[in-house]
Amino acid sequence: AGSVKYLEEAIALKPDLAAAHYRLGLAYWRAGRKQEAHEQVALQRKYYKQQQQDLDHRLSQITTFLVSTKQ
Repeated sequence: AGSVKYLEEAIALKPDLAAAHYRLGLAYWRAGRKQEAHEQVALQRKYYKQQQQDLDHRLSQITTFLVSTKQ
């Protein structure tokens, strides 16, 4: 429960940080705030998916660059 305040501050600074939403969800769950925990886990899944898509896009760009420089 003591970490809730700090995790909420972290999310206020970087709202799309999936790991912070996950950890806040765990903290809420342990504090008995089940509904808020479910909401945070849903946000974690959303932002994690976005982060994975961004990573896939960047890796694709790197691969394209490397292939084009070999030719």
